[in-house]
Amino acid sequence: MSLKKIELDGIQMEYRVFGGVTEYGEHYITEFYIGSKTSIKRKYFLFGKKIEKVEPFKVFELYIDIEDPNYTKKDIRERIGRKLELLGRQREIEMGEIV
Repeated sequence: MSLKKIELDGIQMEYRVFGGVTEYGEHYITEFYIGSKTSIKRKYFLFGKKIEKVEPFKVFELYIDIEDPNYTKKDIRERIGRKLELLGRQREIEMGEIV
């Protein structure tokens, strides 16, 4: 999984685009990641060595291919900006700032 870097409004993010063409049309998803998380699992369900895995932390996804030339930079910036606003609102709610 190769991640590409992008910066928007001073926020460093990484993203990857995946999807393809099926009999129902084209379907693409762009996942955005900030930072990473570490998970520890056992090799077998309850037994074996502990395996530590570092994975990128997914914050949101868009159901478009942001590398598609049919979208302008303004379109992509608006869509990502809206998701970042919702992410900020989610953090406000967690801190107790409802209104």
